[in-house]
Amino acid sequence: MSSRNSPLDKDILPIFLNDEELRRKYRVIAGIDEAGRGPLAGPVVAAAVILPSGLVIRGLRDSKKTAEKERKKIFWDIVRTAGAVGVGIVEADTIDRINILQSTRRAMKFAVEDMGIKPDILFIDGVAPPDVDLRQ
Repeated sequence: MSSRNSPLDKDILPIFLNDEELRRKYRVIAGIDEAGRGPLAGPVVAAAVILPSGLVIRGLRDSKKTAEKERKKIFWDIVRTAGAVGVGIVEADTIDRINILQSTRRAMKFAVEDMGIKPDILFIDGVAPPDVDLRQ
C-alpha cells in the first residue's frame, strides 16, 4: 500500500532522508535500476521511475529480498502512483555483440527516454550510469 506516512524500509531509508533537500535543488528526480545482468541468456531490462515527493511505497527494497507476490503488489503501487515510468530492453544478441556493461547502460538510456519526461537528476542503482545528458 502506498502512503506518505508509511515507515520506510531500512534498506532505502538513506535515499529518502534528504528528499526535501533534494527537491529544493531538483524538481524532477528519477530512480533507475536494471535486471538481467546475471542470466546467461535473455535480455537486460531497465526501468526508470519518477515518484511524487514524499511518497513511500511500503516494502520497496531490493527485489531479490522480496517475495514474488509482494513484488507484484509493489509493481502495481508504482504504476498507479508514478509520475512517469519508462522501460528499456536490450536483447541477448546485442549483449553478445557489445557486452553486458554497455547493454545495461543502453537499457537505462532507453528507460529514461521512454519516460517521456526529462528528469533533473537520476538516482542509479547500478554500476554503469547511462549515457544521457543528465546529472547522475
